[in-house]
Amino acid sequence: MNLSKLKTRVNSTEGMKRRIVAFHNMHVTPDIATAGKIWYSNAYAKALYLSKCYAISLDTAAGVLSALSPAVSWTANQVDAENLIRAYVEGTDTDSVTVSTYGPNKRKALAILTEHTEATEERRFPDIKRFFKRDTKTRSFFLNIVQPHGTIAVTVDRHAIAVALGTTSPDASKLSITAKRYRSISEAYQLANKALGYHVPCDLQAVVWLAYRSLHVAPHVYAAEAPF
Repeated sequence: MNLSKLKTRVNSTEGMKRRIVAFHNMHVTPDIATAGKIWYSNAYAKALYLSKCYAISLDTAAGVLSALSPAVSWTANQVDAENLIRAYVEGTDTDSVTVSTYGPNKRKALAILTEHTEATEERRFPDIKRFFKRDTKTRSFFLNIVQPHGTIAVTVDRHAIAVALGTTSPDASKLSITAKRYRSISEAYQLANKALGYHVPCDLQAVVWLAYRSLHVAPHVYAAEAPF
């Protein structure tokens, strides 16, 4: 990479970082900050519940949650994941289980379930991680659920993009997210997190997501939905 391209990339990432910090300082209330900082810990607790209840690995449970998450509320995501896991474990017809996301995502969740192990510490998340492409929000969402305090991964969705780019335009949700763009926005959130002092970048992302949603999507009803 030549110097001019490097400067452009650095300036672009730095600009996104500044917009994230400015948005946070202007719109994040104490209640939203509190809800965001525990969001992924609560998601981990849900995956742990599914693991213990259905005798599958924690990573399998988190993988199913992540696979079924695109374009779905967190409430529906949890219901769909448990319904599919239950059907698989009990040996009933998984084809009859309706999920709220797209067909290919259900097939991915079922593929993950075929890899499941008993609820032990063996065969940790690298085995499930391979089901998700690098630099995608489902891969990051999986990592944020399974290691809420031990990863710098950032779940970059349309709200995270909108804040990073400084726009509230509906067109932000239609942006094509290349792997390069995803990495750049993730890096901006990581830099903003250092400036703001949250424990891990996913905490900041969840806080910002909740604040953006409370402003533009569902005012005053932000705690029940996923930052995805």
